Amino acid sequence: MSHAHFEFVLSALRQALDMPRLQPDADGICQVTFDDRFVVNVGWQEPFAVWFAPVGAVAPAGRAQVLALLLQANLFWRETGGATLALSPDGETVVLAYRAPVADLSQEDIGQLLRWFAGQTDHWVAHLAGLQQGVSRHDQAHEASSHEVHAGWLASQGGHFHGR
Repeated sequence: MSHAHFEFVLSALRQALDMPRLQPDADGICQVTFDDRFVVNVGWQEPFAVWFAPVGAVAPAGRAQVLALLLQANLFWRETGGATLALSPDGETVVLAYRAPVADLSQEDIGQLLRWFAGQTDHWVAHLAGLQQGVSRHDQAHEASSHEVHAGWLASQGGHFHGR
């Protein structure tokens, strides 16, 4: 790792956040919490500053539908503004990630990048929660309509329907 380049990124972050004591952890990652709602992590992967943030977990209900929607959002970075959505190795946590070559950035650029990435993170935290609620509501509505169809069919056959 180029210590000078990463120190440049850290200096820009300290200035943008007015956090003079901001330091990376033992793994070389800085964590910044925004409004107790989400965490943005900044690390170094020569020659890039790497920005990443967990934006939520994919629930078992509607998992395939939510993952398909996230993949569609990734297509040509259409809905992510150039960042990438991925599933972490735990198989549940959705992570938003972005990397930027530091050699081309000014301190002001890094501050703007932080604000942009925090905005994208905020959007995806809310959007993923909304996607999951929408899929859950869709599944519940589909399940309810399936019960109605089956109940109607059973009644027409002289049977009785009891909900689960």
